[in-house]
Amino acid sequence: MATTRIADLIIPEVVSEIASAVIVDKTALVKSGVATADYNNVNIKEGGNFIKVPFWTELTGDDEVISDAENWRLETEKITQYEDIGVICHRAKAWSSAELAAIVSNSDPMKAIGEQLGNYWAKRYDAALISVLKGALPQSHILDKTDGNTPKTATINDLIDAMGLLGDNANEFTTIIMHSKVFADFLKEGLIKYGQTN
Repeated sequence: MATTRIADLIIPEVVSEIASAVIVDKTALVKSGVATADYNNVNIKEGGNFIKVPFWTELTGDDEVISDAENWRLETEKITQYEDIGVICHRAKAWSSAELAAIVSNSDPMKAIGEQLGNYWAKRYDAALISVLKGALPQSHILDKTDGNTPKTATINDLIDAMGLLGDNANEFTTIIMHSKVFADFLKEGLIKYGQTN
């Protein structure tokens, strides 16, 4: 009969302190600015699968020419608040270690688990966020250049075509997330340059 022992457990309070301190620093999409770790405006303690995230609409409309006419006045516009629906991704993973494993290996498996948790969850968060983004995008904003199961070499024209799907917002294009093969193709063509920021 198997018995669960203390050495088989991950103590949540200890592990979550270790992981939470490093996950944000390691998450590629947060580091790039595509996503933010903003826990102040979201309360998921009540459970569920979705959460309402309020936001203000973008300012639009033409500006007006100022006039000194007697009855001239500046027309005011309103700004409206809407709600996005946020997805709550419920994920879990557990590891265990027997006391004998630590004795035989002359090291602490639980300590190794704790040290690697930040990297593990950062990668899983990135994967989950990309899946959510794929599901949120309408088909009209997706450019699929695959040729069946045969990998196709990505070109500058593919990038331009993808940016074109943004319409008038193409000039706001700041970030691209790409498959490692696409990245390699662009690198070979000299389309990616590494810069240094101050």
